[in-house]
Amino acid sequence: MPNKNVSDKTDPVPPHHVAKIWQVGVVGLSPAGLFQLETLSLCDEVHLAGAYDASPQRRSLVAGSPFPLWDQPPSQSARNEVEALFLVDDISAEAVTSALQAGQHVVLHRPWCFSAAELRKLDQQAASTRRLATIATLRRGSADFLAAMGAMGTGRLGTLHSVMLSVQEKRVPQETSKVGVLREFGYHHLDQLRILNPSPPQRVFGKRSGRSNSASADGFLAIVEFANGCTARIEINLASRLGSRTGWVLEGATGSFRGDRLFTETADGEIVDEPIEKPPFPAESLIRQLVTAWRGEPTTLPTLADAAEVVQLIEALEQSLVSGEVVRM
Repeated sequence: MPNKNVSDKTDPVPPHHVAKIWQVGVVGLSPAGLFQLETLSLCDEVHLAGAYDASPQRRSLVAGSPFPLWDQPPSQSARNEVEALFLVDDISAEAVTSALQAGQHVVLHRPWCFSAAELRKLDQQAASTRRLATIATLRRGSADFLAAMGAMGTGRLGTLHSVMLSVQEKRVPQETSKVGVLREFGYHHLDQLRILNPSPPQRVFGKRSGRSNSASADGFLAIVEFANGCTARIEINLASRLGSRTGWVLEGATGSFRGDRLFTETADGEIVDEPIEKPPFPAESLIRQLVTAWRGEPTTLPTLADAAEVVQLIEALEQSLVSGEVVRM
């Protein structure tokens, strides 16, 4: 179904036919923002209208670039030429609202900085302004997630009984964020979990892990029980010396999956394992997918309402982290 948040003011055009050059701006010149600038510059259907960051040091990183460097956020000045805005850093609900009211499409890089209620309200605003508000979910293309999706796509796992993921690695303090490990690193894994098992979550339990059990803990343990009977366990420890990642481990009624391989059992009780063919990575880059959606064509890009479901799960886990109790959704 077409995304109802997308404007239909332009007629569909054949893929890669440059019928329009989109004027796009970027707010936030962190490494993620600089990466976004680079990818935008490689698309022939996009023109960089400008970029902004409150930090003079970050602005100096792009001094002399061919695109304008704004001296204030786009929301504080009349920039009618901007048709789409990437909000990478220093995101606020007010900035998203201002962009939508100015007729701009919006791409959020850090939806976990919002509450679930804020995301739902912003999604409604996007629908009312007939603009696309979506998420830059770059982690959905990770190899372990694509392999797990390939296993699910075979239909040979049956009803999921359990899902497990463990990440044990060392991160330097500069790589963690102010919002904490659960939101910054957990969002992507919980987003993938909701795709692997779309059944509604019913009960959650969260516990801080790592070398510290303080508010600035190095990781977390999340246990989620779903309406279909599946239980998921995700453990992230960013202070570990192990350097170990399990990838997604799936146990179903008729099959299991781990490490790119599918395990099934014959009638004689013999365990058979075979490689999984991963779904192909999207042929089109995120930028081209966005351009297609901005034209008003059908899109599978996630909405802010989709992000709200993940953040609602995070909020329940945060409540459990504080109380030490199981939280019902």
